[in-house]
Parts: sequence; C-alpha cells; structure tokens
Amino acid sequence: MNSVEYAKKLTKGEGPYKQYGTFFHTWKDYLLLKKYSSPVNQNILTDDGSKFDADNPLLKSSLELLYNMEQVNR
Repeated sequence: MNSVEYAKKLTKGEGPYKQYGTFFHTWKDYLLLKKYSSPVNQNILTDDGSKFDADNPLLKSSLELLYNMEQVNR
C-alpha cells in the first residue's frame, strides 16, 4: 500500500467533522518532497544555481502529489 492509499484509509467522518488521513505542514519545502530523493538538484534551482529546475520530473511529481492529496482525494 502506498502513502496515498494509506491516507485514504485513515480519512474518517463527514462535513465539518471530517478528519483527513494526511497532513502537509505549511512549510514551503513540501513542493520539493520527491526532489529530496534525488542525489542531485534537490532544490528549486539546479545545484550550481544557474537555472530554475522547472523541467525536473520530480518537481512535477511533487506538485501533483500535493495537488491530488489536497484537492482531488478529499
């Protein structure tokens, strides 16, 4: 079972009493969650600081995870 499935199983209740099985703190770094698993370019910029690392598939995957957990899998 992956973390998304586990979070769904922990979600309980309805309406104002609904309690979600996942929590993302308000720290800004959650958009880099999957990038931290890479040995290089773990930040918004490439390691040498020369460019924004927007084309990194791990950044896209991190943003998709956050979006799905917060907006889709409610």
